[in-house]
Amino acid sequence: MENKHTIIYDFDHTLIADFFRGLKRQGPESDEITKLALHFINDLPNNPSIADIGCGTGGQTITLAQSTNGKIKAVDLMPEFVESLKENIKQLGLDKKIFPSLESMTDLSFEEAEFDLIWAEGSIYNIGYQKGLKEWRKYLKTNGYIAVSEVSWFTDSRPQEISDYWESSYPEIDTIPNKIKQMQQAGYTPVAHFIFPEICWWNYFNPMLNNIEPFLQKHNYSEGAKDLVDHLTEEIALYRKYKSDYGYVFYIGQKSDLVNGKDYIDTENIRIRAETEKDLSGIYDLIQTAFKTAKVKDGDEQDFAVKLRNSDRYIPELALVAEYNNKLIGQIMLTKTYLTTESNKEEYLLLAPISVLIEYRDQGIGSKLIHKSLDKARKSGYKAVFLCGDPAYYQRFGFRPTSEFGIKPALDIPVQYVMVYELEPNALKDRSGIVECC
Repeated sequence: MENKHTIIYDFDHTLIADFFRGLKRQGPESDEITKLALHFINDLPNNPSIADIGCGTGGQTITLAQSTNGKIKAVDLMPEFVESLKENIKQLGLDKKIFPSLESMTDLSFEEAEFDLIWAEGSIYNIGYQKGLKEWRKYLKTNGYIAVSEVSWFTDSRPQEISDYWESSYPEIDTIPNKIKQMQQAGYTPVAHFIFPEICWWNYFNPMLNNIEPFLQKHNYSEGAKDLVDHLTEEIALYRKYKSDYGYVFYIGQKSDLVNGKDYIDTENIRIRAETEKDLSGIYDLIQTAFKTAKVKDGDEQDFAVKLRNSDRYIPELALVAEYNNKLIGQIMLTKTYLTTESNKEEYLLLAPISVLIEYRDQGIGSKLIHKSLDKARKSGYKAVFLCGDPAYYQRFGFRPTSEFGIKPALDIPVQYVMVYELEPNALKDRSGIVECC
């Protein structure tokens, strides 16, 4: 088995549960770290309602119960972990404060606005950091808190070996500033963050190391048991080697109704659909309004859209709008354009215009429109999409300067702003020429 391309839950769940059941913690953490994170949340009510999502065997759950007067709903997908927690809280006399249950974090039975605090220590990666923050937000009361720990990069660049390992194991790994930004975009005001000290990793690793031989003996050195052990020992070896590049970080946020000073919207409830005739006047106003505050503008973008719509370049299914609460808040158009080579005139697509109302920007709506339109274009059989725009913005989606392909714009436009996205690999190989891009 190629361990660096697997994650822990790729293995037999029975083996995972058996290996970790007797361990206090299932990730890098400590009682002191749990208490430190709790210290930053200083205005909880006297008897807070708390959810511990992905509680494992409950090391942090017990610390939370002993450090607050709250009642805690602790949930985990592993029956063995839940049973272990039940046994522990009964021995400690905490069965009136902690209420364990077997639940998936993707299908929780919680009520909306039920909790003052949601805790996920070393577990949110199972659903994904951004998805977890967004989906769990509805379970918090007004001004409620969320506290999660998440593996994060400490460096902007790192050796290929550890980059490959984490990108294949957990593609959502990112730098601390980006994680804080994602928390803001999910509808929280960041309150605090801090890096776990190295001792937390060894609080996790040392009990694992001590458990390896008894575990292998118990399972008669089966291939499944050995594969799991190999995976865990590789994780330890990589941490020893690259601990300056990554680690766990606690992120604490407070539920907010503003994102970057704008009204928070649940981007999961944004509807992206093809424009219809009844949308046209609204789209005209939307484009005109949006481009008043655009960094790059001509002032006639709304008329340009009308001109494209009335031409033979218009493709109705590739003219999309973003709708939120029955209000048009964004739009994008992909229309036909042409690349003239030495021997041929080939049909491709032009992305223009794209606009989002200013009060809804910086919340991922433009990204949703671009990804949706590119996906639809690919499924429609198109090979590439051209545009004129800000390289700093469009490069994140995979757009590249057309100059890399020997393609020039038909008009006198600075070449750095003329870009293209290949919908198929090597779609523009040996396709130098002149493109009608604006």
